[in-house]
Amino acid sequence: MIISAEHKFLFVSNPKCGSTSMRIALHPYADLVTLLQRTDQQDKVNHHAPLYLIKKSFDKVFAEEAVETGEQPKGLPFEQYYRFGTIRNPFKKLVSWYFFVRPDKEFNFFSQEGYDTDSAFKHHFNDFIDHLANNVQKSLPHYEYMYVDWETGEDLANDVFKLEELGETFSDKFKEQTNIDIPKVHNLRLKNENGRLGVQFNEDAPDNVKFTGNPYDLYNDNSINYVEQNFATDLSKFNYEFGQ
Repeated sequence: MIISAEHKFLFVSNPKCGSTSMRIALHPYADLVTLLQRTDQQDKVNHHAPLYLIKKSFDKVFAEEAVETGEQPKGLPFEQYYRFGTIRNPFKKLVSWYFFVRPDKEFNFFSQEGYDTDSAFKHHFNDFIDHLANNVQKSLPHYEYMYVDWETGEDLANDVFKLEELGETFSDKFKEQTNIDIPKVHNLRLKNENGRLGVQFNEDAPDNVKFTGNPYDLYNDNSINYVEQNFATDLSKFNYEFGQ
């Protein structure tokens, strides 16, 4: 999640959808960025928070301020932000997730305590999907979770950009909304020079991509059904298909 009150934009960080590159590209213009620097307040912020929970936080803060001051809150309300995020073909996204988390023999992710490096990728991708089906909290969020009001079903995002078309669609639309020119986004990486964080454009694949084959070759029928059932809106709304 990245918020800029000055430029009136709010970026929703959808995991494994180019969100790291987006956060890096947007951080120079942000008031709150949950990636580069860590403060006491930012430690309390989930940088993959969905729009519904972000809106609830805005509403809570504004309501509390109105009670405390007896006046209209002075901050920028949720509805006045340009709210946007990204999305990706869920079939490819789950393959990317598998190679990113590198599950061990107990299906622990590499970032979890007790992770066994020696048994990384002990289970095949389809076993991993079966595990996610029975442990939904470890799976990736779908469109409704990230971008829809959970109570009303209303779309809360102004724009959701397909990762596959980000280079052609994002820059012009973002400049139209914010007057900020960001010519390149995809595959941005952090670099460290003399103890200072900076940004560079990486022409190669990101470091966490370990699989260079055809991601669809990994799927069996059960895994295909899992994606079709759990990411139905992602598929239909953005015209994604298996094998695409």
